[in-house]
Amino acid sequence: MADLDSQNEEIEALSAIYSDEFKVINELAREYSILVKAENSPNITIEIRITLPSNYPSQTHPRFEFKSKAASNDDIDLLNDNFQRIWNENKGESVLFLWVEFVREYMQVMYVNDNVETAEANSNQSHEAAEKVEVIDNCPHIDHGQPLTDRKSTFQAHVAAVQTGEEAKTVVKSLLQNRKIANATHNIMAYRIKDEKRNVFAQDCDDDGETAAGGRLLHLLEIVGAMNVIVVVSRWYGGIQLGPDRFKHISNVARECLVQTGFITQDNKKKSKK
Repeated sequence: MADLDSQNEEIEALSAIYSDEFKVINELAREYSILVKAENSPNITIEIRITLPSNYPSQTHPRFEFKSKAASNDDIDLLNDNFQRIWNENKGESVLFLWVEFVREYMQVMYVNDNVETAEANSNQSHEAAEKVEVIDNCPHIDHGQPLTDRKSTFQAHVAAVQTGEEAKTVVKSLLQNRKIANATHNIMAYRIKDEKRNVFAQDCDDDGETAAGGRLLHLLEIVGAMNVIVVVSRWYGGIQLGPDRFKHISNVARECLVQTGFITQDNKKKSKK
């Protein structure tokens, strides 16, 4: 009876929180649906179908499935793994809200507004600048991503494999040898390095004046399971304020560069801890 009471309280709370996004599929079978929409891109959605077993939450987690035209198989695999992780960390407790908010947070990081144009002239200029980076001694190889331009602001990611915090500092120092990168309005940085012996992560981030951007970039590395890598995103401000879109662009160019350089793969998505 305690499980049923917990379920009823949880369903009542979810209905109040998510309103029209929450639907009852079959009350008798305890089947429900929650629709999660990407911020500023309402056509991108992931529907979470939930069935509550009689012994949830005391003994087992809800059954779930995802329905989405936007999510790839890799996305679904990562969501499955993280739902299981969240349950393992909260066994015996209600987890639906945590699950839904993880999907919402994941979509905020992974999906951006499609209303973006990449200007060829700015693209060529940024690539030329990136190719002229003079790597200093003992600096890891640096890859440069495709620039993205929106309303005259340009964003470009730079990625390198690193094993220590000192190597991460060397990468930043090398990038700043380039005048165009050094003159960017912001050079937002995050790195995440695994200490295999102690099974812990050394990580850090820098907003470089773009409030909370470094933390978001670090969270991207965490959520996709990327490790032993530094990512720097340069932003050249074009005079028009972008609002929240700027954070999406920062995440988008970083993610694309991480994919292109092999730091986001099927294997590390499955190993993602968040």
